[in-house]
Amino acid sequence: MSVCLPLSSGRPAPPNNPMKESTLRTNIVKKLRAYSGWWIVTHGAQFQTGGLPDIIGCCQGRFYGLEVKLPGKEHTLTERQAHRLAQITNAGGKAAMVTSVDQAMDLVFNDPLRT
Repeated sequence: MSVCLPLSSGRPAPPNNPMKESTLRTNIVKKLRAYSGWWIVTHGAQFQTGGLPDIIGCCQGRFYGLEVKLPGKEHTLTERQAHRLAQITNAGGKAAMVTSVDQAMDLVFNDPLRT
């Protein structure tokens, strides 16, 4: 008796975390907007400054930049993205890479410098 097995597609196995970065980004923005402030998602374009954080916003007088990465993908932060986060911080804003909704909420709403 022979057993039929599916042929390999040649594609790697899906990761353990099926969530997409875009889904995480959307979830973060929805939660931030539900609480307070002004928040937008940036989309890289030909004439846009490179390395802008995925989410930018302002809450109670403070500017925020959030670069969203999936958990376990933190190593994919580029030099340009890290540079933009540092520029925002050096200009008095608050910027960081976040890997969860809770981390983003903590960054914004547990900020001791918010007015």
